[in-house]
Amino acid sequence: MLAANLKKARSLPKLRKLGPKHEWVTGVHLVGTAEMARLNEFYRGKKGPTDVLSFEAPEVFREQGLLGELVICLPVMKKQAREIGHPAKEELRVLLVHGLLHLLGQDHEGKGPKAHARGHEMAAFEAKLLSKAKPGLINRAGSSKPKA
Repeated sequence: MLAANLKKARSLPKLRKLGPKHEWVTGVHLVGTAEMARLNEFYRGKKGPTDVLSFEAPEVFREQGLLGELVICLPVMKKQAREIGHPAKEELRVLLVHGLLHLLGQDHEGKGPKAHARGHEMAAFEAKLLSKAKPGLINRAGSSKPKA
């Protein structure tokens, strides 16, 4: 699933320019709510678990194709899948695409017109990469603000 999303992302010219020239690789860690809450507070200063966190690799590793690491909270993922009404596997795909876009430097957080424009661009990339899937995280939230 991740390999297919990486390949599809590389096929989009604008995204291809954001990543390394080689084949793209990323690590994925699946964690519980306690670990995700700890990571979310430590790295983002936000209490409680979130669905996905992205950690970009240092440039020396990116040059070799490693984009970074994704951490996905399984209980949050399953809850979101139930709320949306699609299988957990599809929600995992949504989170992988969202995290991948963050690893490629896409962002949707912040205030003002530039942040709003970045959020729209990221939502458009999510839509292209997910195609037949349910809407991406940004479109589900109804704005350029993050859901969690």
